[in-house]
Amino acid sequence: MKKCIRKPFKPLYRFAVAVLSFFHRKKYALKVRKSDEFLTLKPPYIVLANHISNIDFTVVASAMKPVIMNFVTGTCYFRMRFLKGILQLMGCIPKEQFQPDIQAVKSIISVIRRGDVVAIYPAGQSTYDGESTWVDDSIAGLLKKLKVPVVNVHVSGAFIACPKWHLSLRKSRIEVSIDVLFNPNELETLNNKEIYQKVKEALYFDDYEWQRKTMVKASKPHKANGLERVLYICPRCHTEFNMRAKGNRLWCESCGNAALMNVYGLLQTADNSCIIFETPVKWNRWQMEGYKRQVASPSFSYSEPAYLVKISKYGKYEKVGKGIAEINIDHFAYHGTYKGNEVSWEVKNNQSAVFTHEVDGHFDFAYNGELFSIAPFNSLSAFKFVALKEAIFEQYYSNK
Repeated sequence: MKKCIRKPFKPLYRFAVAVLSFFHRKKYALKVRKSDEFLTLKPPYIVLANHISNIDFTVVASAMKPVIMNFVTGTCYFRMRFLKGILQLMGCIPKEQFQPDIQAVKSIISVIRRGDVVAIYPAGQSTYDGESTWVDDSIAGLLKKLKVPVVNVHVSGAFIACPKWHLSLRKSRIEVSIDVLFNPNELETLNNKEIYQKVKEALYFDDYEWQRKTMVKASKPHKANGLERVLYICPRCHTEFNMRAKGNRLWCESCGNAALMNVYGLLQTADNSCIIFETPVKWNRWQMEGYKRQVASPSFSYSEPAYLVKISKYGKYEKVGKGIAEINIDHFAYHGTYKGNEVSWEVKNNQSAVFTHEVDGHFDFAYNGELFSIAPFNSLSAFKFVALKEAIFEQYYSNK
């Protein structure tokens, strides 16, 4: 049965945007630049935005005013009872993350055909370290099919203001640039590969490189808390999972190597003997390079004991078993109990590029149409599974 996506409820949408715009100006000195070409653009069109933080929806809605948009939103948020009604009222389009979703595509086409604007985050999930993440190449085919203008909304500074590893709102600065990325004639002329490449380039960001140029203070107590969930390999002794963070300090319990985070969100050595990277982006790139070398071996495998958690249609998390979570080149697997029964589940790695993950000690996967979460006994290893999944997909399944 076809689901009809309503137009956003204008009074609520405009009120919310007015409040958010005031907040963003006060908290982040929000600065918006709109190109002349965009200012003359009329709906329908598609908005593509880089997914830089957990406050992106509010920033983009504020920056795009007075334009009212139907946002493509992760289905996980529709599972939350207190949010579902609001999202439906605001005309949000549910989309399963990192999985083909024909109904979501149909909904997008329907909204565009009635003459409205659809906002999409092609990355599907906000960044963990401050650099743009994987983008599904299917976005190119969708844009070519729709044959309407495409607008690029590029946000800078939002990760510095609200990093995913510590969801606190830090007083800082956010800048937004709005440009027309494609017109219909360009989409007709370019092939899917060329469209995809241009989309990736337009959406790319490294918020720490932006910060190095702007040097905006982002003062907040406990600036580094939670960073050990992303930067968990010590660059000096290479030990995993022994990094700890408190206040503005990130250190290794094995060898004492330490970094201090300054008011700009950049990292500095605690003393001359320490070996660190200046930004979380560079640190995580180094971690990923190590994983790429590991997964180059066809016999690679990694496993951890873990709890199996069932995610209900209302977003409730319930422990339903425990066993071993494993990932190798071919698949991700869970071997253990499920509601008292022994099970052995496998999900092929070519089915999706990444695991859904919120840097809080678990990651999600779908099996037989149901949604589950894996919570490793060693919670810091959750991000390693996420990183390995990405490395494996990039090396063996991307564009194949």
